[in-house]
Amino acid sequence: MQVPKFEEYGECERCRKTAPLTSNGICQSCLEYLIVVRADPFSRAKELKRIAQSENGVIQFATRILRGRSSQVTPEGMSAPYIPAVIEVADELLTKLREEPELLYQIDPRKFEEVIAELMSRIGFQDVRLTPKTKDRGRDVIAKFQVPTGLLHVIAECKRLAPGNPVGLAIVERFLFTIEDERAAFGMIATTSYFSRGARAKAKEYEARIHLAEFEQLSVWLSGGSWHSTDSGRLWIPTA
Repeated sequence: MQVPKFEEYGECERCRKTAPLTSNGICQSCLEYLIVVRADPFSRAKELKRIAQSENGVIQFATRILRGRSSQVTPEGMSAPYIPAVIEVADELLTKLREEPELLYQIDPRKFEEVIAELMSRIGFQDVRLTPKTKDRGRDVIAKFQVPTGLLHVIAECKRLAPGNPVGLAIVERFLFTIEDERAAFGMIATTSYFSRGARAKAKEYEARIHLAEFEQLSVWLSGGSWHSTDSGRLWIPTA
């Protein structure tokens, strides 16, 4: 791919920050992000959906990068029809899981991470992205969450385990270190199993920094619903 020149200076079409831009109106950090996203089908589909829903379309250049057409050679296995297929498969999978949550035990760990990322997006998290399959530094999903004072940095770890194989104290302690190391506002561990007594106790000590989501809660999120404001905070109400 030919390296673009950052010859202009102004507001980036994607992040809206003032910076040196390419002739297509995108800054270097956004360009690097889009190139990385291109390598992951789930993240690529999410970004393309965001582009399609934005008011200005976020420039054709971003779409070309995500679809691997920024050069004359299209990467192997990537083509324009592939992108909408990813979204359709994701919707079909979530429909099946909504009807039979036990199918979570049968999908592979990476697919489980994709499901958690999609659920996080649907229940209100923003800029949800999967980390690489390897060297993920102890977090599988990164996201942001809107609060009155701004956006919080959030990370999640996904454990696709058998029903009788609990997530133990050691995993929770290690993830608490990751939250601190990543300077995240808080983190979540999502599992198809459940958490041991020790893991729950440790999470209780740091309830403002960590949330444990086991099979039952994932089933509620899969059922769909919406957030409602209450005197004490926000309440997730499943679809009737």
